This record gives sequence, structure tokens and C-alpha cells, in this order.
Amino acid sequence: MIVLVTRRVRAGREQEFEAFLERVRSLAAAHGSQGMTVIPPSEGSGEYAIVYRFADAGQLAAWRSSPDRAALIAESADLVDSPPLERDLTGLDGWFAPTDGQVVRPPARWKTWLITLTALYILLLTITTIAEPLLSPLTPPLRFALLLPVLTALMTWIVMPRLSRLLASWLYD
Repeated sequence: MIVLVTRRVRAGREQEFEAFLERVRSLAAAHGSQGMTVIPPSEGSGEYAIVYRFADAGQLAAWRSSPDRAALIAESADLVDSPPLERDLTGLDGWFAPTDGQVVRPPARWKTWLITLTALYILLLTITTIAEPLLSPLTPPLRFALLLPVLTALMTWIVMPRLSRLLASWLYD
């Protein structure tokens, strides 16, 4: 499970907030987080994006309901303009999130498009070639209904995480 949290930090409190984020990283890890990436604000915006990764929905739910997290949110109240805004990321959103916890800017859209296009082309060509003898008697809508879950599962859990790590130096340069 991947979660995007945004926080608008009060002007002049950025260094305190970044020190605070290190405490968040430690406590989240103690609650099962597989990593936390911080994307600093663009010039003058003051809005930080924090991406958490948890192995499953149960670990994420435990983190969200933990007293430690509640205490952190209360502790940060004087550093920020509003409560955290959270959004669960699924599918394409999470494909390009770096996994090593470093602070990075998101990759260029054309790079994510190119990697996704290439991976989809190769996977679709491979899957349809292998499955053709089994699927040829079926109508095209039924073939797609059977192939798409396989394709998206492979992209989400196997292909894109590996490609993102393999091509990280190019993606995030």
C-alpha cells in the first residue's frame, strides 16, 4: 500500500519540519513502513509531499490508528497550516515512487510514459503470443477480460517496481 500525504509548512519552519520528518520516518518504520520518501516543496509553495509504503492494508490501518501517529500529527500542528491530506495511491501512481527513502523530484512525465509504453508493449506481445492457443476460441471482449487482470497485476507488482529501480538513475536525474 502506498499513501501520499501533503503538508503545507509555515514559512520559516521548514528546517524544524524536516527534523520532525525524521522522527516520523523512525516511528512509521517501527509500525511496519517499508519506506518513506519526502518530496520537498517547489519554490515558494511550502507544500511537502510524503510517500509511505506499507506491505498491506492491515499494516497501514494499524499505523493510521496508532497513538504514535496521532501524537505526531498533534506535535506538528504549530509547524503546518492545516491537518495532513492523505490519498491512497494505486496503480500508475505508485509505479514510479522510489523505494530507498531519498528525497527526490518526481520523474519527467515523458520518461514515465516511455517506460510504461515499452513495458506494456513487451508484456502485451508476450502474453498474447503465449496465450493465443488457449484464447483463440473466445470473443475479443472475453479475451481482454481475461488478459487485462494478468497484465495489470504483472505491471503493478513485478515489472514496474523492477524497472523503476533498474532505471532510477535515468528517471530521477
